[in-house]
Amino acid sequence: MDFLTLDSNLTGLTEGYASSTGSSLDTGDLRRTFGFLPIPEATQVGPANTPLLALMSKYRKRPTDDPQPKTLERRSSIHRRYAYVVAHGTSIAGYSTTDATVTYTNVNAGDTYYVRMATDYKSAGNIGIVYNVEGTARNAFAVGASGTRPEFFLVGQLVKIPCIAAAAGATHTDAASFNTIDHFTGRIEQVILNTNTVDLKLTIVDGLSVNRDLAGWGSADNTADYPISSLSAANLVKLRVFDQLERARSYVVMTGFARGTGYPNSWSDNPFSTGYTNTQIFKTTLAMDETTRATVLKIEPNEFARLWRDKVIEHNVDVEGGMLWSTLGTGTDSSGKTIYYTQGIVDYALNYSPIFQLASTTNADNFLDNMATFMDGRMKAENEKATMWLVDKWTLNWLMKISGYALQNLKAATSSTYASMSMDYKGWRDIKLGDGSVTSHEIWTPYGNMNLVYMPQFDGTGISILAVNMNDVEYRPLVGNGINRDTRVIPGVQTLENSGIDGRVDLIQTEAALACKAPEHHAVWKRA
Repeated sequence: MDFLTLDSNLTGLTEGYASSTGSSLDTGDLRRTFGFLPIPEATQVGPANTPLLALMSKYRKRPTDDPQPKTLERRSSIHRRYAYVVAHGTSIAGYSTTDATVTYTNVNAGDTYYVRMATDYKSAGNIGIVYNVEGTARNAFAVGASGTRPEFFLVGQLVKIPCIAAAAGATHTDAASFNTIDHFTGRIEQVILNTNTVDLKLTIVDGLSVNRDLAGWGSADNTADYPISSLSAANLVKLRVFDQLERARSYVVMTGFARGTGYPNSWSDNPFSTGYTNTQIFKTTLAMDETTRATVLKIEPNEFARLWRDKVIEHNVDVEGGMLWSTLGTGTDSSGKTIYYTQGIVDYALNYSPIFQLASTTNADNFLDNMATFMDGRMKAENEKATMWLVDKWTLNWLMKISGYALQNLKAATSSTYASMSMDYKGWRDIKLGDGSVTSHEIWTPYGNMNLVYMPQFDGTGISILAVNMNDVEYRPLVGNGINRDTRVIPGVQTLENSGIDGRVDLIQTEAALACKAPEHHAVWKRA
């Protein structure tokens, strides 16, 4: 153990040790006070800031008695009774798989029509797609992938199937092809289960008046159309949920039964999925020889006490770094022992949550489009007020500027009328934590108030915004059998008395995990 000593660490003083027959120290400097203020009044440059750890410790601390705690997610199926038409026709044997055209004379009221349905989320856990501007797969599933068979279709349900105006050269991502939206509705008379798809026999209830193309099909021309199931998972995640994908989805919209009939079939979903995290051990030590501890210094007499205050901050910064940047997994140290790493929220969001881009050319309109995707009500948590928007300095300034423009230029003179799509700066507030506070800036948007917290750790990283739903992250210190492994100071792990070594070692140690759940409830905006 290397100890902190005066001669090796206090090099900023004018005095220096040297051997001589007399003293080589500058006695003039030693006797002067230089008008120094007491240390509590001294100016501290660049104090450490750990807002996420402070918020988590105050509001989201939930001890665990296992070093690998599990997480449980529940995704409702209520808004997930949708699928995409991947084949269609007047009979199963005559299915068309390369022509999107629905001939209107085949779907008049009372006609029989067949559609093959496939979807893009796992039946086990209802785990589905999230938007990612970068287009990597990120746990997405192609339409019709293994385990995605739509289980919810029942006889007696009515299904609404969206169509678009036929357009040569239209593609899955061509927004122009969605300018004319139409649909036909059919009652399910028979459900035929395939491996990853289902065939539905429909009696048309509300038909078409002109020929239309099925939404979600792309084409090179009108005779070579391909369903959305031809897209890879990576390309699928590039389509916005509330935009191209949403317009292509066929939903169960109601049920319809004749008078005097009996009860229909039922179905049950599996809404639960599990994950896990690891507790990670964080350590910070202060080692100092006894001579240095006994030496009284000017400015602040007790060097050991001064360093202890900074070491506590240093430890908190390290723990928050783990909560942000750690990647779930294990490693080994130089002796071959296993190191367990917890799941940082940045790594979690980058791998599983919606990803957007924020560039110097981004404006309020672009940003609100992103918000519309992220805040889709069918995929969000019940309490969106729990979302904290952690931002870097550039983004904080940018949001203030565009909200300031709205406030000063779009607000009516009466102060009672606002532009409906404005972003209005509401001011700042301090979130009280007992031993301090975290400053939050509030901006109003059509999708709710954004509580912005400046994160110095994001400056220069390429992370502009990390939207964290605080209901779905937990700080989990290891506590069990009467032993609390949350942050604690352990003084005197080595002393002169217990080791015979002329120095003292104190330790700060934390064993805790960050548990992240429901990736759809978090999001990242990256610098473009």
